[in-house]
Amino acid sequence: MHKKRPIGISVLSILMILYGAVFEVISVASFWLFGDWWMLGLILFIVGTPFATVSIALGFGLWKGKNWARNITIVLIYFEITLVVFSVIGINTIMPFPFSLQLYGVYSLIPILYTIGKDILSLYYLSKPNTKAYFGQIKK
Repeated sequence: MHKKRPIGISVLSILMILYGAVFEVISVASFWLFGDWWMLGLILFIVGTPFATVSIALGFGLWKGKNWARNITIVLIYFEITLVVFSVIGINTIMPFPFSLQLYGVYSLIPILYTIGKDILSLYYLSKPNTKAYFGQIKK
């Protein structure tokens, strides 16, 4: 039986594949970007390549409606939200929040707000009944 892929899953899987591809290009290019600091480039390559590979694999898994890809994506989204919250708390314990806004400007909040918003929307979409049905978790 052929399942109709929801538009949001198509968008999410394409974004994950593109993110992985761009991340891998940056990982490989880090050797040239850091020049004499080649060791930093090597570390970024060693750390970045697995993340890029996982993102691409999850993107294709979501595209094909694999339940394991949905479950791992949800776990990774929770992990990313936790990391963002802890990084904000960590930054604000070192320097008070109003001072950090003065030092870095309001633009430092944009990536944080984007990440949290993207993750909340993704979690909401992945928990909708028609999305769960596409992954074979519930009947329509």
